[in-house]
Amino acid sequence: MKNDIIGVLTSVNEPNQGMIKLLEYARVSDTNLIVVGDVKTPNSWAELGFEFMAMSNQYDLFPDFATSLPQFHYSRKNLGYLQAIGLNANWIYETDDDNSPIDNPFTARELNVDMDFFTSPGKWLNVYEVFGTFEEAKERGKLWPRGFSLLRINDNFHLHNSTIAKSPIQQGLANGDPDVDAIFRIANGSFLNFKNRRTVGLLDSQICPINSQTTFWHNSIFQLMYLPSTCSFRLTDILRGFVAWRILQDSDEVITFHSPIVYQDRNEHNLLKDFKEEIQLYFYSEEIIEDFLELDLVGMSTSEKLIELYQVLIKKQIVQVGELNLIRLWNEFFKI
Repeated sequence: MKNDIIGVLTSVNEPNQGMIKLLEYARVSDTNLIVVGDVKTPNSWAELGFEFMAMSNQYDLFPDFATSLPQFHYSRKNLGYLQAIGLNANWIYETDDDNSPIDNPFTARELNVDMDFFTSPGKWLNVYEVFGTFEEAKERGKLWPRGFSLLRINDNFHLHNSTIAKSPIQQGLANGDPDVDAIFRIANGSFLNFKNRRTVGLLDSQICPINSQTTFWHNSIFQLMYLPSTCSFRLTDILRGFVAWRILQDSDEVITFHSPIVYQDRNEHNLLKDFKEEIQLYFYSEEIIEDFLELDLVGMSTSEKLIELYQVLIKKQIVQVGELNLIRLWNEFFKI
């Protein structure tokens, strides 16, 4: 029997009120909420009743893979995905420990979604601008998600059509401090709330970065959830999203974006450090997408596609060659 939605997050902090609220939603929905620990993660998560994966549990459950993953890295969240898959999740809902839920994320989701599509001059659609914002403090300039091409932030967009399509990756937006890049935060530093609107889907070959802030993944594409380890924290989920997006280009499936169901009160960050860790995205996002689209992946298995796409990132020195060994270990969990 499948569990409809299982939640996964990772943390090195004490549980906050937002996470306790999320746990309450999980209990009401009779589902699992998995917290992946790292070296510094306090045991208070287990004491409060979260399904806590301490480091020792990780090595017991997934010895080879857990040993190969670096410590002090967001990619240890991969172990939570595997745990949720082992519990027969139909959907995995991933979030972060600084996101306070506005609504219950564990209510039933549909794979077929009624959505709007928008045209844009090139391949990039700025979904954050499509949703628009209102701000309590002051007027703001352009808004864009982390990983978005800086050359495309001023592109216009127009409603194309509305239809129902299959969406195995459903990205939520976040009110408060949404997942923008360090350049935006350094220049603006203001809090935002998005307007509620119909779900937005991406047209063929159209791209907008997805992140791990508040995202639903359907069981049909769980293998695409792999987070790379040989890059910075600020790159890992964006690169994962680019890879997943490219693989979905050869299917009739769509990545969608929906109105916020979380409010983020962001953990403390050093913005200049964030900028340094994001800098390859500013330079290479457009190149990555163009190179990905040039690949012919038809006839390959999902495992082969992952290897092929990460080879591109290795050639660009965005991830290291050691990533391939981790991907092969990951792929072992998905052999039929």
